Amino acid sequence: MDTLKLLGFTALLGIAFRSLVGYTAAAADTTDLQLEDVTWALKSYGDEGNLIEALPDKETTLIFYSKDKSAGGNGGVNSYGGDYTLYGGKITISNLIMTLMAGPGPLMEQETKYFNILQSAQSYKIEGHSLKITGTEGVLVFTQK
Repeated sequence: MDTLKLLGFTALLGIAFRSLVGYTAAAADTTDLQLEDVTWALKSYGDEGNLIEALPDKETTLIFYSKDKSAGGNGGVNSYGGDYTLYGGKITISNLIMTLMAGPGPLMEQETKYFNILQSAQSYKIEGHSLKITGTEGVLVFTQK
């Protein structure tokens, strides 16, 4: 009888463990939920091995709106918006439009590089409160506000 109880308890532990592992795996796949409906502030940008710190003059922001799959924010000088598509760890940003304001030279240079990288986006990764978007034109690294 004790062996039967032990086998039943072991089976119950196995089921509980598999349920817990399945729940943890499902929770780990919710990166799309963490990406959307929060404000991301640009921390650095550029080439993977040579990132440039974002200028402190004006915050560059990005928000992904889950309701209509639009993205937008402020590029440092100009406001912008567009559409995005997520699939796994892949991302595309399209139909980007922006205002046409002028600003200080260094901020305009940063904004131009930012928009070029953003429009070339191919993948993203969230680690803690940090978002990394990688595109053919470089990398953008954000922190969650």
